[in-house]
Amino acid sequence: MPKLIPKVNSIIVADEIRQETNGKWIIVGYYTDVKLEKRPSPRSLFIHAAITRLKKGKHEVSLVLRSLTEKKMLRLTGDKFDSPGPDEIIMYVAELVDFSFPYTGAYRFEINVNGEKRGETFVSVSFPLDEEADGGAKGKGKR
Repeated sequence: MPKLIPKVNSIIVADEIRQETNGKWIIVGYYTDVKLEKRPSPRSLFIHAAITRLKKGKHEVSLVLRSLTEKKMLRLTGDKFDSPGPDEIIMYVAELVDFSFPYTGAYRFEINVNGEKRGETFVSVSFPLDEEADGGAKGKGKR
């Protein structure tokens, strides 16, 4: 039998992700390219990943955020779970409380399973620089 290698089939980044009592997934505010008028305030952000091809037993999943512009990395979560076997789909949902993107530019969310990167998705974020949002360094205001 070939070796099972975990696979992340999809990753969704959104303002809210929840599963209704009837089993349907609700996704609100799906992120791809984000253009904001001002620096974002901290808020909850949800990450959803569908993981397959897991052997029966215990596994670890972690979420890593990389700023491709600033070349910085931050491990956001680390969770353990049991998989019933390779034919099941594990729906992993992480809520990042009080989260905000610290820089403008490109970001990569990575899903690691058992210590190895198995999936990624990209988000581009832009918002005015602090001095532009304040009306400029020389006190220029909006007209």
